Amino acid sequence: EVGKHRGEPYLVFEYVEGETLSKMMAEEGALQPSRAVDIIDQVLDAVAYAHQHNIIHRDLKPSNILISDQGVLRVTDFGIATRFDNTSAENGSLVGTPGYLAPECITRHVYGAQSDIFAVGLIFYEMISGKPAVRGDDAGQKMASIVAGPLFTAEDLSDLVDEKLGDILLKALAVNPADRYADAPEMKEALRA
Repeated sequence: EVGKHRGEPYLVFEYVEGETLSKMMAEEGALQPSRAVDIIDQVLDAVAYAHQHNIIHRDLKPSNILISDQGVLRVTDFGIATRFDNTSAENGSLVGTPGYLAPECITRHVYGAQSDIFAVGLIFYEMISGKPAVRGDDAGQKMASIVAGPLFTAEDLSDLVDEKLGDILLKALAVNPADRYADAPEMKEALRA
């Protein structure tokens, strides 16, 4: 629910009994690829729903994903989400968490469906490897690494996943947004195949 009480705005959210994906990964380490695919499948459902309503999240990361005790996933923290037209939203300012930003967000401050797809790819990599996809001592180093891309080659991923899953990750993490999945349903279809 959304409303005002005595002139002050308020939001009411569902209470989710469970933990964040980041906490789960800290406790369990790297996840089996099949389990990571199941989680990403639900993330992609949430992202697709937001995109269908012209909302770009702009801050997808493991700490913004809640998993209930029943295994139901919720994407949270739409605090910096924005509306977009058919292609992208240009805010004029850089927003989001440095280790989960797409290259075009950093260089041109342009956010679109493909920038959320890039973040999903980063989360997916983190789940199957047990470590962040983007490394660096500070925000500047992390963003420079993303912009310099690509973050991985097929060889880098061969020890983690099979070739087909590696190809999905590489496509989601392509430097050029046009080379990524067009939208969440397209990435979901590739995962199911």
